[in-house]
Amino acid sequence: ANTGSAHGTNYVLAGNIYSRRDYGTYWIEPTAGFSYTHADFGSGAAAIGLDDGDALRLQAGVRIGRDWVSADDRLWGISFLTAVYSNVLVNGFVASGAGGADTTLESDEGKVRVLGQLRAKVTVREGVSYYGQAEVRGGADYIGVGGKVGLRYEW
Repeated sequence: ANTGSAHGTNYVLAGNIYSRRDYGTYWIEPTAGFSYTHADFGSGAAAIGLDDGDALRLQAGVRIGRDWVSADDRLWGISFLTAVYSNVLVNGFVASGAGGADTTLESDEGKVRVLGQLRAKVTVREGVSYYGQAEVRGGADYIGVGGKVGLRYEW
């Protein structure tokens, strides 16, 4: 078994394009985007069987939502995103396993996955907004769930 340690740094370049269209009490927002990641595991990586890696993900979907102002002047918003995505290019990210077997993210290359995401946000007058988000991802041989909450202050 390989033992040791390595320092890992991910460099990410990502972008999305979208266009929101209002339909009275709700809005629809078609979206498309990309994410390119380069993982650099540093000089100690080879000793434990790690290779640097690159991945390019493409995605497209649609977000549907509703925004409103409550009686206490808070801006509320809720939306649901459904999307498809695929890691269209994956190189590296190899970790040597037991018995010389390699584990690689390249086995994920080209597989189409789906994403469902529910987001709620409230903005108060003082420039503070709070949000919560839950998501489910899945596809061939894969399922994942996650969530996050956050706070933002604008001045």
